[in-house]
Amino acid sequence: MSGIALNDEPELHASGSRKPILVTGLQRSGTTWAGKMIAQAPGNAYVHEPFNPEMGPFNPVTKWYLYVSEENSLDYEKYLNGKINFTLPLTRNLAHSARMRQIAQSFRESATSAMHRLTNKTPVMKDPMAALSAPWLARRFDFTVLVMLRHPAAFCSSQKFKNWKFDFNNFLIQPNLLRDTSLGALEPEIRYYAENPQDVISQAPFCGTALT
Repeated sequence: MSGIALNDEPELHASGSRKPILVTGLQRSGTTWAGKMIAQAPGNAYVHEPFNPEMGPFNPVTKWYLYVSEENSLDYEKYLNGKINFTLPLTRNLAHSARMRQIAQSFRESATSAMHRLTNKTPVMKDPMAALSAPWLARRFDFTVLVMLRHPAAFCSSQKFKNWKFDFNNFLIQPNLLRDTSLGALEPEIRYYAENPQDVISQAPFCGTALT
């Protein structure tokens, strides 16, 4: 497991607040551990995977490994602003809470977010699914980006252990991703894996290559 190094002293904005931190990279590369450890530092607060399509009822992210750029940013900016600035839509969450447990969770999350906001916490956003959008996040929200990597054999072994397969159609349905990034050069291989699903070990090396 490895990653780029962060400065010992976090960079400060002109306002005195610290830059938000994004911990991203390959799945199963230690992003959760690194994100939670950084969030333990005084003045930091953990934000969990806003780019995960399965997170929350008002999540506009519908693709795994979404690519956001200036071209499509309006679809996601408000949602991400809320995550980064700790402003959760309590009223909307309550309206979609069918059980007492969900209602209680909505109140807890809202109270936690309000406390983070009032105490000016620095968001530490852990999200491997944000890897392809990291350049835009750094430009738009001035994130400091930590990219986690892992030895290819260890990555494949971990994917096998979890039995996590990847649908390469998530890349093909994002034409701006193939146009703007180096993944465009891999389109024939991506199309092959999308049309010919492989077992975890067969697809994992190429999946790791595509995401790095």
